[in-house]
Amino acid sequence: MIGARVKAAQGDQLAAADRLAAGAQAATPLRLPRLTARINNERIRLSIELPSAVCAGLRSPRTISVDDGIATLTAELDEDSAVRLLAASDSEGEREQACCRAAGLAAGIDGERRPLAALQAHLLLVETLAAAGRSVDASDEQARVSARCAEVGLPRLLIDAGLT
Repeated sequence: MIGARVKAAQGDQLAAADRLAAGAQAATPLRLPRLTARINNERIRLSIELPSAVCAGLRSPRTISVDDGIATLTAELDEDSAVRLLAASDSEGEREQACCRAAGLAAGIDGERRPLAALQAHLLLVETLAAAGRSVDASDEQARVSARCAEVGLPRLLIDAGLT
């Protein structure tokens, strides 16, 4: 993932896509669903096109089990991907659906037990609210996230997310 991000930051989307494709080719035969989910998520973050069947699968509603370790992380990554796909849509309805799903994802993560995951989900909610044109809600949520980042000693998280 890091190599792909570096290539994308250098403006070489083709090399970034190639690195992610190589990772996906390794993940499939080894049956590594969390790696596959992470690669799909990175492709979406970097605006690298996914096959339509993969997008359709990601957009489908899912239930996230909170007590199954890797399966939970995989489902959360897939939900993050779905939210990002919906938020990038031209459809107002899909952007609102993204907001609902982002809020559900954030609400489903125990912030005391998994503070970083909870903050990342809330940052996704901020981004999604902003993409849906709900700037007041996004600003309010960002203030809560900023306060929580300070509480848990992660002040750079907002900067790294591009929100300050």
